[in-house]
Amino acid sequence: MVLEDLAVPGCLRSGVSADPGSELEALNRAHEVKFYIFRQLCEQLFTPFNNTADVQSFEALSASVFAWLEQYCRPDTLREVMLVTLGDVRGRFFAYDLASDDDDMT
Repeated sequence: MVLEDLAVPGCLRSGVSADPGSELEALNRAHEVKFYIFRQLCEQLFTPFNNTADVQSFEALSASVFAWLEQYCRPDTLREVMLVTLGDVRGRFFAYDLASDDDDMT
């Protein structure tokens, strides 16, 4: 899935015109979502890295970085981090929109 595929309410779809203000607002919201995902990923990876990295020598740093990579940057681990982050994004940025959709369905 490409981040642009996220259904950000207010974002323009092809062939739909809107005033420049709402287009800018939608673009800002999309950037806010992307930055939030990036920040969450970095924070969740930095904490164990900070606890693992040994900077006493280059050899110790290299060994600790490789150990960290093997433990925290495995595909299944990164997948879990991203699933939690995307669930958080859904609740944080789209909770109101989902509630509105549910109200429309009833």
